[in-house]
Amino acid sequence: MMNNFINNLNTKGFFHFLTANYFIGFLGLASQLLVVKFLSPSEMADIKILQSFVAVVSIMAGFGFNTAVLKMCSENISTQEKKEIFSKNIFYTLISMSMVIVLSILLIKLELLSSNQDYNNWLLVYLLIVPATVFTSLFISYLQALKKIRLMASLQSMIRLIGILLIILFTYYYGFSGFVWSNIMVSFFGLIGILIFVRKDFISSIDLVAKKDNLSYAFWSGFANTVGITASYLDIFILNSISDDRITIGYYSIATIFLLGLNYITSTVQSIATPYFSEKSSNEEEFKRVLNKYLKLLIMISILVGAISYFIVPVFVNIFYGDEYQSVGEFFKIFVFKYIFWSTSALVGVAVLSIGKMKFNFLTVLFTTIIAFFITYALGLKFGTYGVAYGQVISYFIAMIFIVVIGRKVINNHFCNIEGIR
Repeated sequence: MMNNFINNLNTKGFFHFLTANYFIGFLGLASQLLVVKFLSPSEMADIKILQSFVAVVSIMAGFGFNTAVLKMCSENISTQEKKEIFSKNIFYTLISMSMVIVLSILLIKLELLSSNQDYNNWLLVYLLIVPATVFTSLFISYLQALKKIRLMASLQSMIRLIGILLIILFTYYYGFSGFVWSNIMVSFFGLIGILIFVRKDFISSIDLVAKKDNLSYAFWSGFANTVGITASYLDIFILNSISDDRITIGYYSIATIFLLGLNYITSTVQSIATPYFSEKSSNEEEFKRVLNKYLKLLIMISILVGAISYFIVPVFVNIFYGDEYQSVGEFFKIFVFKYIFWSTSALVGVAVLSIGKMKFNFLTVLFTTIIAFFITYALGLKFGTYGVAYGQVISYFIAMIFIVVIGRKVINNHFCNIEGIR
């Protein structure tokens, strides 16, 4: 039985994608850890805040059209229809992205995000990464929907390898500015690399009037993803607003780099599972079988990996960076629990997304983010940076309970409604 399960995963590209993800992840993690050697903790804090802002802008700019492509192109429709959906959403994305970038520039110019002129100048520069990030995400979603997982994994591995070497080299020679400009260059290299494989599916002469489902998926996913990415960086935004201690924020930011290494398993399972959930969205027995199988596997692996890293990472930090970076290991120990709670609920969220319940995802993320804000902000004011870290753990635990319990009810109701129609 286990052999069949493993062979099934291999056929679907799981191990190929997982290996590629960890190859990319290892190189990315290694490069960021080396970059820490070339930058001060306060510069790492500034970079983290820049990345957080641009990550939110990128999600808003994409406005969920990548999710619409992933959902609709995963369904059992003709190849021509998939190409038309893909091409339409490229046009829609271009409109939403242009509007968000213009709005972001206005906010920066009016100093509504920060009164620090030097920081605002770097924000304007780093916004250049948004178009590449948005369209790369859209193209990857299309390849995922077509189940071209091996192609996507190989392509990303090659691009990231070259990119990471450039980032290390530029940061070593030019410091903070080198890191920023090299990331911008690498993002466009990645876009061009993927564009080569999807350009043949562009259709220029199509009806640009959007289908109701397309806009609905994009609308609710856009809002849900915007709130979700804001929630992901909520701790950084709160720290930036309540603390002037850039060094401690820098240590906190470095600890989040190690957390990224743990997230690859969860994100890999999510990426592969989504198209298969969509395919089985009208078959209750198969849908729940796949969900339970992947969920049990994910929970077991996340607990095991979390437990091992809990002891290994702090030791590595002390050896590689020295005793003055001890706070990094302490923050990471707290983040391990945040990771486990997130992994436990992440697949349920994807399952709900695959049956088209975009509105539920938005309301869920909105509700849990509001709770997270009040808990994290209150603990941050009371206990400083460590209060923010513990606030995140408590928030993710509450979110896990809510998503798993309510999410399963939504899935059950979905299949009850299908039976009612039949």
